[in-house]
Amino acid sequence: MRVAWVVAFFLALIGGSFAAAAEPVELAGLVPENTLLFIGRTAGPQTLKAQEATALGEILVEPQVARFCNEIWAAGTGLARKEAKKEGMKPVLDAVLRMGPAMWRGQTGLALIDAGAGDKGFFVQAAFLSRVAGDPKAFEEDVLTLLKASNVGAAKEVEVAGHTMRTVKSPAPGGFYFGMVDGVFVAAVSKEAVEAVVARIEGKEKSSLATSGRLIESRKRIGGDAQTRIASVHLNMAGVRALVDSMPMLKFSPVGGVLEAIGANHLEGITWEMHAREHGYYNAMYSLFAASTSQPASWDEPALSREALGVIPRDAWWAAAIQVDFAGALDRILGIVKAADANAAKEARRGLKRLDKMLGMSLRDDILKLMGPTVVAYDATENGGIVLTGTTVVVESSDAKRLSENLETLPMSLAKLEGGFPRVNVLHEMYREVDIRFICFGSFTVKQGGESHRYPESFPIAPAWAARGNRVIIALYPQMVRTAIDRMIDGKPEKDSILANVDVIAAEKIIGPIGGSFVYGDTEASMSQLYPFVTLLSPIGLNFLRAERMSIDASAWPSQSVVMRHLFADVRTSRSDDRGMLSVSYGPLPVGASMLGGGVTAPAMMASILLPSLSRAREMAKQTICTSNLRAIGMAMHIYAQDHDGKYPPDLKTLIDKKILTPKQLWCPGRDGEPGDPDACYVYIAWQHSDGDSRNVVVYEQRGNHGDEGAAVLFMDAHVEFVKPASRVAELVAETRERMGGGAK
Repeated sequence: MRVAWVVAFFLALIGGSFAAAAEPVELAGLVPENTLLFIGRTAGPQTLKAQEATALGEILVEPQVARFCNEIWAAGTGLARKEAKKEGMKPVLDAVLRMGPAMWRGQTGLALIDAGAGDKGFFVQAAFLSRVAGDPKAFEEDVLTLLKASNVGAAKEVEVAGHTMRTVKSPAPGGFYFGMVDGVFVAAVSKEAVEAVVARIEGKEKSSLATSGRLIESRKRIGGDAQTRIASVHLNMAGVRALVDSMPMLKFSPVGGVLEAIGANHLEGITWEMHAREHGYYNAMYSLFAASTSQPASWDEPALSREALGVIPRDAWWAAAIQVDFAGALDRILGIVKAADANAAKEARRGLKRLDKMLGMSLRDDILKLMGPTVVAYDATENGGIVLTGTTVVVESSDAKRLSENLETLPMSLAKLEGGFPRVNVLHEMYREVDIRFICFGSFTVKQGGESHRYPESFPIAPAWAARGNRVIIALYPQMVRTAIDRMIDGKPEKDSILANVDVIAAEKIIGPIGGSFVYGDTEASMSQLYPFVTLLSPIGLNFLRAERMSIDASAWPSQSVVMRHLFADVRTSRSDDRGMLSVSYGPLPVGASMLGGGVTAPAMMASILLPSLSRAREMAKQTICTSNLRAIGMAMHIYAQDHDGKYPPDLKTLIDKKILTPKQLWCPGRDGEPGDPDACYVYIAWQHSDGDSRNVVVYEQRGNHGDEGAAVLFMDAHVEFVKPASRVAELVAETRERMGGGAK
């Protein structure tokens, strides 16, 4: 039962998070100052206490949630113990269940100390550190138990840096070593890594990553302390550049050029930390630039104005605002592509020129250059949309009127192109002295067998936009544009906009002033959308666990009110200072779950709404064409029979040779390729006569022309029917062959 083992190990890690722990230890102080990458997790009485005070901590102690967690834990570990006993693996499971909580209640860190190409080839120095809770010797014995069960070979004792360590066979360059050193479990690649860590554990080496000027400076900008720090990541960008320069295989590669194109050649380090603060989680990432240089202008955007934020409704369930130079961004992207591959950059520029020619305007100068610098997007209850359909975008523009006119030209230009672009009409309506333009989709014509067939473009949207002042409002429907115009004219931003949202006001006290970007997500609203879908799936998941003999039922899943009781909005922003750029967020959960509603599930749900209707319209058109083809075939059969004593032709190709049909009339539009093989799309039952049984099938479609939905069928009485499902077509053919005496093949 592999499932049981995975569940048991996962639950072991989770279950240990609520136990008592030792005081936090800064494991970043045990690795060298120039460590390339460090990932650390902190735990201790103060940190755990801070997490218990968060919204997530309060949710976890709710009786219904606690019951759910306890039942999952008890059922999972119970099943795992039964399976382990059967397979004689009980000692291994016991080791796993002890090691998980021991590491979770302590501190853990993973460090890539150094890497590169030396005299002896490629080398790596890396270390995993854990100041485990409980008995260090017992932990080491548990590690040996797992290694023994994994068949990696016997662990041998070796002397490294004055300490007895163990080693096993490993493909890692430099070897693999592990052991306890003064209460710290050390597992390292290369003896040099062990020596570097041991020297700092014993206090022989004072310099470390914790004393690094880069990390100290970044932490000063981030704020917080070891008592609230839950996790951290530090990337030494100066070391990464040095690594790239030292690698022969990268020396002549475009990596260096790409780093310079994105501005990373000025970066000293990137530091991310998560803190339990107030009633939620504070996430911050600081990009530190070299003191002698200034950060790239593209990263040094001015703060968003309150006027820009004032267009966002107070009850928005998600919103985003950013300062961006679209034309400049396109130029920077082309610059990055050029640094990576000059030929690809040339091809990209040629592609843009071809696009400009098709559009009859310059995408960069006539569209992108007129957009910005401020762009705001949001969705709110007042918009009346469902999932993502209420999305409204408000773009600041240096020439809003011209941008609006160019946006009208854009779909009209695309509609003139061949290749499936929808035919459109742009209509106008005046609303409160504002000209709203919106797209009305038309129809497309298919010529088949000398006849023209017109089919409607079935799109469940009517994209609309309008220019007002120095802004252009864009939405999926003209109704949303009207709502935005009403807000701009009648709204009172200080009272009914996002500026008056209590969660935003509270978040600003934690994360500081709003800078050049702003993202808001109403976690409660997002979870209210997500909860019903999870509830629908929970009985299936729990029944699966029951099938695995885990005693748990659907009633264990907590109710929505309990899950959402302590939630509040997630707010994010970014701003620049004299040394770099800070991106910071504050919300009720460790990861911004507010993005689950609008950022993950919403696009998927939107696609599930839009795509079937679009593809359905096309599929119906293809079915109609096939039906028309079979009618034409029936007419051709009748013409041929009149000249051949009522006998139908020996095959379909004969009708083409006699010029009664064209190759296109024997070709299904659902097939790839071009007309050629007369038997590729339709199956002909030969050796029939015009006075045959009216129920007989004469021609039917190959299975797969329209998936498994069905197929068009031509009957002896000349009528054509689209028969569903496809299995019914096979039955009709079998009945026809039986009436013909089984001789027709």
